[in-house]
Amino acid sequence: MWAVYYNHELLTRDELAGRGIGIPKGAGPAEALTAYIVEKGRTIMDPGTGRPFPVEFSGIPEGAVGTPPDLIVTGTYDGYMVEFWDMKNPHTSIVRELAANERWDHRRDGVFLAYGNGVRRGYDAGAKNIEDIAPSLLYMMGLPLSANLDGTIMEDIFLKGALVRDPIAIVRDFGWMAEGARVADEKREDLEKELKSLGYIR
Repeated sequence: MWAVYYNHELLTRDELAGRGIGIPKGAGPAEALTAYIVEKGRTIMDPGTGRPFPVEFSGIPEGAVGTPPDLIVTGTYDGYMVEFWDMKNPHTSIVRELAANERWDHRRDGVFLAYGNGVRRGYDAGAKNIEDIAPSLLYMMGLPLSANLDGTIMEDIFLKGALVRDPIAIVRDFGWMAEGARVADEKREDLEKELKSLGYIR
């Protein structure tokens, strides 16, 4: 996932017009640029196969607080760079293959390893859901799980008797564990809005 932030001081009608990007009546430069990116993004093709890349664009929810991005872009590009323009290195292609000395800093897929008391030795756990990591870590640390926590414990990575010997403890929520960190209702609402706008909670 990429969070796209515009430099609104440079994002002007003249700048967009000079790049051939029209601004619909009643729209501002940021709205016009977003519409342009979404339109062009849907035409991005894999140069090797000719199939479209799985690129998705998400707007920012109305009422987002803090400093949310102007656009969220998700997609898996493997060995390709996807960009619309680079003011330092201008070029006309939207997609280009990564050079030998380039690499992505982030990837959609990660590596999962588990080690500790009760974990099965030499077991291939296969692909896992990232939401299951937190519950599994809490269990391995001897801590309870919250009933409203996303994900479940990866039971298959543990020895058969481990879950029987150390049963899973579940609490209603983690609020009781942080009595000293309570905040005023107004502050809590602001924090929840900010977390929702960033996609951390629903």
